[in-house]
Amino acid sequence: MGIYINQKIKIKKIKKMFFQEYGLSIHIYKNLLLVDDEVHLKDIRELNSEEQAWINHFQDIEHTPKHLLKEEIFVLNAIKKHHSILKYVPKKMMKDKRFILKAININPMSLQYFSKKVRKNKEVVLVAVKIFGKAVYFASKRLKRDAEIKQEAILNDPESIIYFEDNKIEEVRNATKSN
Repeated sequence: MGIYINQKIKIKKIKKMFFQEYGLSIHIYKNLLLVDDEVHLKDIRELNSEEQAWINHFQDIEHTPKHLLKEEIFVLNAIKKHHSILKYVPKKMMKDKRFILKAININPMSLQYFSKKVRKNKEVVLVAVKIFGKAVYFASKRLKRDAEIKQEAILNDPESIIYFEDNKIEEVRNATKSN
């Protein structure tokens, strides 16, 4: 799971707390907190100058060199600024559940670029709506009727109710009162 760190906090204290509290080890990479549970970055490394230049100057995303689009680390960094890069990523990567969860954690709006099968996956959609409620827009119709998905999306962003077919105001009240 990726969480952005906005403040400088003592890293050792965070690591110790996560390990004691949840039994999870964490790593800090740039301003991203990476938690070892289901999602791991295989090879954390700095981006090279070519990769960084493409991320910083995305004007023409469709012309990103193919060798960069095959690099998971490059794509994950690019998603922070331009989730539309996923339109050009190899299909194999777009089917990899670990990659999908990493991408959703970094930018929940990237859900829109994954297959219908992925958008029908409750675990994936739940991750997205917990981070950004309006990401439910890209979920399957079946998941838009799921009580847990509704609750998490509405708790995260009450305005996400507009994306549900049966958007009743009572549901918003009940969801916000239960937590």
